[in-house]
Amino acid sequence: MCNLTIVNPTKDPFNIGTNINQACNVYVKEAVYVNIGSGTVVTYIASELLANGSYSALGYSGDWTIQVSQNSDGTWDVEANFTGSGSGYSRTFTANGSQITSPPSITFTDTQSSDSVVLSQDNGSIVTDGKIEINPNWAPTSIYLDSNV
Repeated sequence: MCNLTIVNPTKDPFNIGTNINQACNVYVKEAVYVNIGSGTVVTYIASELLANGSYSALGYSGDWTIQVSQNSDGTWDVEANFTGSGSGYSRTFTANGSQITSPPSITFTDTQSSDSVVLSQDNGSIVTDGKIEINPNWAPTSIYLDSNV
Protein backbone atom coordinates (compact mmCIF):
# COMPACT_ATOMS: atom_id res chain seq x y z
CA MET A 1 0.00 0.00 0.00
CA CYS A 2 1.37 3.38 -1.00
CA ASN A 3 0.53 6.66 0.71
CA LEU A 4 1.35 9.69 -1.45
CA THR A 5 1.53 12.01 1.56
CA ILE A 6 4.81 10.43 2.75
CA VAL A 7 6.65 12.48 0.10
CA ASN A 8 5.26 15.77 1.45
CA PRO A 9 8.30 17.79 2.58
CA THR A 10 8.56 18.60 6.26
CA LYS A 11 9.92 22.06 5.37
CA ASP A 12 7.23 24.15 3.61
CA PRO A 13 4.77 21.23 3.27
CA PHE A 14 1.74 21.14 1.02
CA ASN A 15 -1.70 21.16 2.57
CA ILE A 16 -3.41 17.77 2.59
CA GLY A 17 -6.95 17.43 1.24
CA THR A 18 -9.20 17.61 -1.79
CA ASN A 19 -9.82 20.88 -3.61
CA ILE A 20 -7.03 22.60 -1.66
CA ASN A 21 -6.04 24.70 -4.69
CA GLN A 22 -2.64 25.56 -3.24
CA ALA A 23 -0.29 27.64 -5.39
CA CYS A 24 3.06 26.07 -6.28
CA ASN A 25 6.19 26.81 -8.25
CA VAL A 26 7.77 24.30 -10.61
CA TYR A 27 11.53 23.81 -10.84
CA VAL A 28 14.07 21.70 -12.67
CA LYS A 29 17.57 21.22 -11.33
CA GLU A 30 20.52 22.17 -13.48
CA ALA A 31 23.57 23.46 -11.56
CA VAL A 32 20.97 25.16 -9.34
CA TYR A 33 17.18 24.98 -9.14
CA VAL A 34 15.63 26.82 -12.10
CA ASN A 35 12.05 28.07 -11.78
CA ILE A 36 10.28 27.05 -14.99
CA GLY A 37 6.67 27.79 -14.10
CA SER A 38 3.85 27.85 -11.64
CA GLY A 39 0.61 26.11 -10.94
CA THR A 40 -1.85 24.75 -8.44
CA VAL A 41 -1.95 21.60 -6.36
CA VAL A 42 -5.65 20.82 -6.59
CA THR A 43 -5.81 17.59 -4.57
CA TYR A 44 -3.23 15.96 -2.33
CA ILE A 45 -4.34 12.95 -0.29
CA ALA A 46 -2.98 9.45 0.38
CA SER A 47 -4.51 8.06 -2.82
CA GLU A 48 -4.33 11.02 -5.21
CA LEU A 49 -2.09 13.90 -6.26
CA LEU A 50 -3.40 16.32 -8.88
CA ALA A 51 -1.49 19.44 -9.88
CA ASN A 52 -1.45 21.59 -13.00
CA GLY A 53 -0.15 24.86 -14.37
CA SER A 54 2.08 26.38 -17.02
CA TYR A 55 5.80 26.40 -17.80
CA SER A 56 8.12 28.58 -19.87
CA ALA A 57 11.89 28.24 -19.66
CA LEU A 58 14.92 26.62 -21.26
CA GLY A 59 13.30 26.82 -24.71
CA TYR A 60 10.14 25.02 -23.63
CA SER A 61 6.67 26.40 -22.92
CA GLY A 62 3.13 25.17 -22.48
CA ASP A 63 0.85 23.72 -19.81
CA TRP A 64 1.46 20.78 -17.48
CA THR A 65 -0.65 18.33 -15.49
CA ILE A 66 0.61 15.73 -13.03
CA GLN A 67 -1.93 13.25 -11.70
CA VAL A 68 -1.42 10.04 -9.76
CA SER A 69 -4.50 8.22 -8.46
CA GLN A 70 -5.09 4.81 -6.97
CA ASN A 71 -7.51 2.34 -8.55
CA SER A 72 -9.73 -0.05 -6.59
CA ASP A 73 -7.50 -3.01 -7.61
CA GLY A 74 -4.43 -1.39 -6.01
CA THR A 75 -2.84 -0.24 -9.28
CA TRP A 76 -2.25 3.44 -10.00
CA ASP A 77 -3.12 5.66 -12.93
CA VAL A 78 -0.16 7.92 -13.67
CA GLU A 79 -0.41 10.93 -15.97
CA ALA A 80 2.34 13.38 -16.82
CA ASN A 81 0.89 15.61 -19.52
CA PHE A 82 2.71 18.51 -21.17
CA THR A 83 1.34 20.66 -23.97
CA GLY A 84 3.44 22.83 -26.25
CA SER A 85 7.13 22.25 -26.80
CA GLY A 86 7.45 19.74 -23.95
CA SER A 87 4.67 17.47 -25.22
CA GLY A 88 7.17 14.73 -26.13
CA TYR A 89 7.65 14.11 -22.40
CA SER A 90 3.97 13.26 -21.81
CA ARG A 91 3.07 9.77 -20.60
CA THR A 92 -0.10 8.11 -19.28
CA PHE A 93 -0.01 4.58 -17.89
CA THR A 94 -1.28 2.15 -15.28
CA ALA A 95 1.38 1.31 -12.72
CA ASN A 96 2.26 -0.78 -9.73
CA GLY A 97 3.51 1.25 -6.80
CA SER A 98 6.20 0.50 -4.23
CA GLN A 99 6.91 2.68 -1.23
CA ILE A 100 10.11 3.27 0.73
CA THR A 101 9.81 5.12 4.02
CA SER A 102 13.43 6.18 4.55
CA PRO A 103 14.06 8.38 2.72
CA PRO A 104 10.40 8.72 1.76
CA SER A 105 9.74 7.83 -1.89
CA ILE A 106 7.29 5.96 -4.09
CA THR A 107 8.16 4.31 -7.40
CA PHE A 108 5.41 3.81 -9.97
CA THR A 109 6.32 1.28 -12.69
CA ASP A 110 4.20 0.90 -15.82
CA THR A 111 2.52 -2.51 -15.98
CA GLN A 112 3.09 -2.65 -19.78
CA SER A 113 6.51 -1.06 -20.35
CA SER A 114 9.69 0.05 -18.63
CA ASP A 115 8.40 3.57 -17.92
CA SER A 116 8.61 4.54 -14.27
CA VAL A 117 8.38 7.65 -12.18
CA VAL A 118 9.66 8.21 -8.64
CA LEU A 119 8.04 10.68 -6.27
CA SER A 120 10.29 11.58 -3.37
CA GLN A 121 10.52 13.97 -0.47
CA ASP A 122 13.03 16.82 -0.78
CA ASN A 123 13.24 18.74 2.49
CA GLY A 124 15.45 21.45 1.00
CA SER A 125 18.33 23.02 2.83
CA ILE A 126 19.15 26.24 4.62
CA VAL A 127 18.97 28.05 1.26
CA THR A 128 16.30 26.01 -0.58
CA ASP A 129 12.66 25.23 0.16
CA GLY A 130 11.18 21.78 0.67
CA LYS A 131 9.78 20.22 -2.50
CA ILE A 132 8.21 17.11 -3.96
CA GLU A 133 10.58 15.64 -6.55
CA ILE A 134 9.01 13.94 -9.57
CA ASN A 135 11.63 11.93 -11.44
CA PRO A 136 10.44 10.21 -14.65
CA ASN A 137 12.93 7.77 -16.22
CA TRP A 138 12.02 8.96 -19.74
CA ALA A 139 12.97 12.63 -19.22
CA PRO A 140 16.39 14.25 -18.87
CA THR A 141 15.62 15.97 -15.56
CA SER A 142 13.40 15.84 -12.50
CA ILE A 143 10.54 18.24 -11.82
CA TYR A 144 10.15 19.78 -8.38
CA LEU A 145 6.90 21.11 -6.92
CA ASP A 146 7.51 23.82 -4.32
CA SER A 147 4.67 24.91 -2.04
CA ASN A 148 6.45 27.97 -0.64
CA VAL A 149 5.02 30.64 -2.93
